[in-house]
Amino acid sequence: MRNKKIIKLCTWGNKIFIEKFLNKFIKKKNLELNKNKFAFDFEIFIEKSKRRTVSLIIKEGRLFFKCPFQIKDDEINEILKKKNKWIQKKINFQKNRIKELKKKNKRKYHFI
Repeated sequence: MRNKKIIKLCTWGNKIFIEKFLNKFIKKKNLELNKNKFAFDFEIFIEKSKRRTVSLIIKEGRLFFKCPFQIKDDEINEILKKKNKWIQKKINFQKNRIKELKKKNKRKYHFI
């Protein structure tokens, strides 16, 4: 059976963190946590399995992160930092597309 866990991803300024790393960063830098400073906040579904590669998939505004069992949380955090711009771009694109589809569904079509 596959091992899945859900974690939250959030940003502090221009840095991206898994939620538990954010708390360590704040303590290390003696900062106060202000929720208004988060640029975005969304769910990541992490699936660890017997594989050799890492895969990032974005569906319906959610990030699905597939990785090997051996990968550490620090390594996951580094990958997410590197792919931050791509992740934000794709999630924003999909959210806009969902809005457009909802608008199209509200239109009425008359057939004769």
